[in-house]
Order: sequence, then C-alpha cells, then structure tokens
Amino acid sequence: MKKDLAKLFEETIKEEYICDDKYGYLSQMSILVAKSLIPDKEKIGVHINYERYIKEMDLWMDYRTGDNESLLNIKNMDNNIYWKGEDPSIIYRIIPILISNTEKEIFLSEVIKNILFTTGNLKELFKNISIGYLFFLIINNIDGKEEQLKDMIIKFSQKEFIEQFDKFYRLERMSYPDNYAVDFEKEKIHIINLFNGIDREEYKDLSNMLNVLNDGNPETSIGNILFNYIKGNPDSVELPVFYKNMGSYLMNLRTGKVPREALQVKEYILPDIFKFQVGEKFHHTLLNDSEIIKREEKNGIIQLLVRTKTGIYLFRR
Repeated sequence: MKKDLAKLFEETIKEEYICDDKYGYLSQMSILVAKSLIPDKEKIGVHINYERYIKEMDLWMDYRTGDNESLLNIKNMDNNIYWKGEDPSIIYRIIPILISNTEKEIFLSEVIKNILFTTGNLKELFKNISIGYLFFLIINNIDGKEEQLKDMIIKFSQKEFIEQFDKFYRLERMSYPDNYAVDFEKEKIHIINLFNGIDREEYKDLSNMLNVLNDGNPETSIGNILFNYIKGNPDSVELPVFYKNMGSYLMNLRTGKVPREALQVKEYILPDIFKFQVGEKFHHTLLNDSEIIKREEKNGIIQLLVRTKTGIYLFRR
C-alpha cells in the first residue's frame, strides 16, 4: 500500500472540518508543529525546534480558535492538569512529525517529547505513542503491524524511558499525584490487553485503527483519518490551498529537499502586534510581512484583523 503521505496530512485537517464545520485549534496545532520542524544537523531525521515552537505557542494564545485545558496549562503548569489532563490535539501534532521522518527512533523520540510538552498523563502517553507507531508501520508498509506494535509496547521499558525522557517532563516526576511506577505498568498492560480482545474506552481510537486495518468500519475521528487515507473519500471537503501546500512541504522535509540553513532563524523579530494601528505594516518572524486591517477595542479587549502571507487572522487580547 503505497500512498501519498501529503494525503494523510490533508485527511487529518479535513477530519476536524467535517466534525466541527471549521478549521479550528486542532488544525492550528498541526501547523505550529510543521512550522517548527527542522532537519537534524547530522542524522537523517527532522526535529521540533522548541525555541521556535514555544514562540509559536505563545503567539497562538492570542489567535486561537478553540483550545483545551492541557494546552492552556503550558503557561501555568497546574500540577493536576499536567498529570491528569487529556489533550485531543496530540494526534494532530504527531502527524507532521510522522510524515517528515523516516527513522523509527527519531520519530518516536520526537513524539514522546511533544506529548510531554503538554501532558504527563500516562494514558495519553501510551495511547498516542501506540497510535503514532501504528501509523508509522502503516505508511512504511511494514508487515505484521499488530505484532510489531505489541512487541514495541512489551519492550517499552519504564527504566529506559525515565533515563531518556525524564528531563522532558514539564514538572518534577516526584509531583505525580499517585504511584507513577505502578500506573506506568498498568497502562502498559491495558495496551497489551487490547491485543487479547480486552477493550477499554480510553483506547477506543487505537482499537478502531486496528479494526479499520482488518477491513472494519471507522467509528472514531482517528479511525476516519486512517480509513480515508487508505480507501479515499470522494465526498470529502475541498481543502484550502494553504493546507495542501503544507502537506507538500512536509514531504519535502521527509525527502531532504529543505536545507536546514533555510529554516534557521538568526534573530527573532517579534513585535507586539497589539501596539499597531489600522493600516500599519510590519515584519514578524512567525507571521512574515503583515498588515493590520481592522482594530477594535471594547470592554478592555483589543481585537485585531491581521493580513499575513498565509491568510487573515483574528487576534484577541
């Protein structure tokens, strides 16, 4: 099964529009990750540049079209939200990492680091690395996908995980409200039990992906994305060109057609856009050349319409 991987990105973006009748914060999360990717200096692989990613997230706070508590929590780092909160945007952030990488170890490492950036929830960790790795097996046409995934989870060592990724938790692991070691192994067992026919509601996305691979019907958003990627969706919505171009860009990253030097930023120019008036033009590293086309102040809230190279954004503060 050889498919155009740009189509996987497109189907991911379409799914949010089909569900919510708009391109909202989930699609925005995909774009922010895509904009923050940069090729490795030495290895074959693409990483998230967190210096840029954090700046993109800071800017997103002022133009977001929807959110969830885990994303908003990156500013405040509430202990309970970080360790227990759910984050539906993770799969939308995984897809750009998936498409742009060919090497398993780099892909999984980048996925784990990005999950931990917004949540330390162990259910979210196991669910999303499993979904991400299954997608990796699918797009790379690797045989025995279920067995490969099960084997990866069985070998997913808590000791090795902590040694490699403990420093990427946003809070000290000692602040985990329950028994971390026990909960880690519990979630690992829950995933393994899926392959023995024991389903759990919190892992329904993964179960549905496995069902779709066995010619079942999609029943979740992620199941829909996979089904439409594999089978095609003739009744699907027509994507704006911007998203199609971004899918092609991710493919260019995957095939090494985008030089690292072209994505490096020597100096970030990040003016406070709320200081500009209507008609003023400015350069912003993350928005490129932009112009304020409308400004409104009411009840202490400033709203701006900003025209950029990629479209018009509504900012609020």
